[in-house]
Amino acid sequence: MIRKIGIQGFKALRNLQPKEVGKITLLTGINGRGKSTFLQSLLMLSQSLRSANGSLLNLLPNGEWVSLGIFNELVSVGKEPQTISFEFETTTEQEESIDLTYEANNFKESLGELISCTINGMESLSGSSESDGGSGDDEEESQSSLLSFRDLTELNRLQNMFYVASDRFAAKGEEILNEALRPNYLGAQGQYVLNVLSHCSKQQLEKLESSMSHILEGAHISFKTDSINNRISLFIDSSDNGNDFRPVNVGYGYSYILSLLLSLVLANENDIVIIENPEAHLHPQAQSRLMEYLVQVSNEKNVQCFVETHSDHIINGLLVSLKEQKLNVEDAKILFFDRKNQDEQSYIDVSNLELTQYGRVRRPPKGFCDQYGIDLRKLI
Repeated sequence: MIRKIGIQGFKALRNLQPKEVGKITLLTGINGRGKSTFLQSLLMLSQSLRSANGSLLNLLPNGEWVSLGIFNELVSVGKEPQTISFEFETTTEQEESIDLTYEANNFKESLGELISCTINGMESLSGSSESDGGSGDDEEESQSSLLSFRDLTELNRLQNMFYVASDRFAAKGEEILNEALRPNYLGAQGQYVLNVLSHCSKQQLEKLESSMSHILEGAHISFKTDSINNRISLFIDSSDNGNDFRPVNVGYGYSYILSLLLSLVLANENDIVIIENPEAHLHPQAQSRLMEYLVQVSNEKNVQCFVETHSDHIINGLLVSLKEQKLNVEDAKILFFDRKNQDEQSYIDVSNLELTQYGRVRRPPKGFCDQYGIDLRKLI
């Protein structure tokens, strides 16, 4: 499991020293402070691995998860040399530390080209000037490096990532069946939910319905496939009565949360799940129960979750799980993103908040879950 992440030269994160992440990591802070950039680093590596069958020789800014532009546009303003680096510390002894550095590809400016890969402090990229490799054939060296990247257990977990974007769609009432899609590929916006549902087992469908019913206090889900017209239709009920209604005739939160819950149901042992703004369109009680379910899934499957949120209820849900001993304090992390000034220049500051097993945050910074108290003092 990844336990620390550092980023240098990527957009607003000019020099982010390695920060601790846990089994569940919440990213919070005022808008425009680098939370999305932090997650985009993982998403770029994921789509790079997925498109190249496990190779990290090229960094793809544009792919199935995110489309960010050309490589040089992503390098922090004024940074020299024009490189982007990612640092990982993991729980795997053979790859306890992994550092990757990219520069612009000379032949295709949209791509980043790997120029250094150090594993446990040793340069591992074939053909690197720091490599101990001999003068073997270039093709053999390239093949060797490809194989070595596929052996990086922790980073290769990014290939099986589930990503629920902030601009996701509510599940549609009908989709065209697409047999070319991977059985568990929901799409970043959840645009293929119904296709994925058609491949789910009975047990997975029961888990999905059960979790939705608990979070929203009642739910029934069913779908029908029309093989003649090559379509699949979704039906939802906001109670457990088993009635079939089109999603447009049921509360919006039901169809909107579907891709998020399906990601958690489909995630396998040791997978990574990234969720942006899980609170969207959900009542505070549902937000709290959603966090309870996320903690349950993370514990049962050892899934590592990264959650970007602006919701006090999501954050408090994590803290309640600590107090109720449903989650160990070392498995829960909150990263607070802020902007500070030094020498008349601003920079992004990211801090690991100190949590206790009693569900407390020691020395919470200004801007962290304090707006309720500010408004309450005005009302009083």
